[in-house]
Order: sequence, then structure tokens, then C-alpha cells
Amino acid sequence: VKVAGDGRYHIHELLRQFAGEILKTDPHTRSAVRARHSAYYLDFLYRLSEPILGGRQREAAAEIAAELDNIRVAWQWAVQHQQVEAAGRAVVALSMFCQIRSRYLDASRMYEHALGGLDFSGLDQQLIRAQILLEMGWTGWQIGEPHLQLGMTLNRSLDRKLKDILMGCHYESAYQLDDKHLDHIL
Repeated sequence: VKVAGDGRYHIHELLRQFAGEILKTDPHTRSAVRARHSAYYLDFLYRLSEPILGGRQREAAAEIAAELDNIRVAWQWAVQHQQVEAAGRAVVALSMFCQIRSRYLDASRMYEHALGGLDFSGLDQQLIRAQILLEMGWTGWQIGEPHLQLGMTLNRSLDRKLKDILMGCHYESAYQLDDKHLDHIL
């Protein structure tokens, strides 16, 4: 194991393959390792939400870019294992990163995967679904696929919480929605 100049650890490929083979023989340990990996990288995104929305945007985007492959694997595992809240906490930083780096197709694929694989049956999960739909709408708009309307097809009873999510996101500057306009849309 080596530590690179950027502080990241690198493991020799043969050692990585050997560890992978050992994990294949113990499904319980493999599942536990993948769960910790997913939790770590989705929490990593969550911790970078404030910096990427604030004054450390460039540094946060660079940190995310360095871990993008790990983030994709973590996202896939979270969707396969119904980790709705963990995925939901990661959405803001993921979205902002994809906007900064023009990774709209990556974001769109990850959001579509989440929408198709996660169970959004509870109220809190519906709010996460709304957030993912809104982010997918923004990415769809950027690449010419109008998914934006999907975010507005939610249950009317969620309108106030949806507004809070919407206003908490970076869309407020793009759309300048006030209470009256948002109530009309919903």
C-alpha cells in the first residue's frame, strides 16, 4: 500500500485481486465490506455538499472527481440494497459536481437507476424522490431531455416540503420561484 502525493492510498493490482478473491469465498464479509464502502462514499458526498455549494467549489469538485468510480459503485450498491436515505443525502453534492464538470449524462444515468430501483413508499422517501426528480430535470434540461416536469407530478400533499427542498437547492437563482408561482405550479 502506497500513499500518493494527493493523500490517496494505492494498492498494488495483484494485492487488490487477491483480496477480491478472498472476499468471493465469504459472502457475508463481502456484503459487509460493500455496505461500508457504499456508506463511506455516499457520506463523503454528503460531507462535500456545503463546500461544493460554497467557497470551496473547485477543491470539492476535484475531490469528487478523484473518487468518481468509487462513488458510482457505492450508488449502485445503495440502490440495490434500498439505501434511500444514504442516496438522498448524496444528491446535492453529486448534482452540483455533475453541473460543474458537465457530467450530465452520468448524473442522468445515476438518477434513472435510483428512480427505477429504490422504494420510495414513505413520506421521507417521497421527498428524496422529489429531489432526485428535480435534479434529473435539471440534468435533462442541460442535455435536451425534458424530465423537469416529472418533478412536479408529486402528490399535492407534499407541496410545502417540496418547496422547501426546491428553495434549498440551487434552482432558486435559476427560476426565482416565489410562493405564489410555486403554488400555481403544484
